[in-house]
Amino acid sequence: MKKDVLLLKSDSDQDAQWVESLAEIILEVEVRVWPHIGNPDDICFPLLWRPPAELFENLQKLKVIFFIGAGVERLIDYPAVLTSAPF
Repeated sequence: MKKDVLLLKSDSDQDAQWVESLAEIILEVEVRVWPHIGNPDDICFPLLWRPPAELFENLQKLKVIFFIGAGVERLIDYPAVLTSAPF
């Protein structure tokens, strides 16, 4: 069975530690790091810090969006999310 994919976009020099920790605690999810997303249709769970607008342009299969940090009010700045996401 194919794993769901979590996309990490953190602007951190600790992406390797994020990936390792997430892989240890969420075994059924593959973790990819922006901008190396592979097939955009695989991405279900973006985990984000200050995402660029183009990040959402081809992500059509999102189940949930996680933000690293407080507040999601900037989500309305991304029309691709508001018009195409199934939630």
